[in-house]
Amino acid sequence: MKKKILGIVVLLTIIVSVLASCSSISKSELVGEWEASYYYDGNYYVNTLVFDSDETYRKVVKKNSRISSTETGTYEIKSGKVVIHENGASNIRQEFEYIDDALVNNDVYYYKQ
Repeated sequence: MKKKILGIVVLLTIIVSVLASCSSISKSELVGEWEASYYYDGNYYVNTLVFDSDETYRKVVKKNSRISSTETGTYEIKSGKVVIHENGASNIRQEFEYIDDALVNNDVYYYKQ
């Protein structure tokens, strides 16, 4: 019986820890410039996301200090996540979790500038 109670306590602790690390972000907190930098396949990338108050965004990706792609679109905050929808690509969207003051997508962390 004690092992069962201990198991439940451990499980609840894990659940609370996971839920505490993922939080929601408000629109006013989101608006502004966010940046991520990382190395991938021998190249250095800097991604910049700018969220505007009218629920649009701009994204610039630099590869080794040169612009490699840009996109624009709309965003929404849904179920605690930031979801971006690229203009002209109706089925393409990206979801970002808000974890420890960062927007996170595919293990890439964007921090507000």
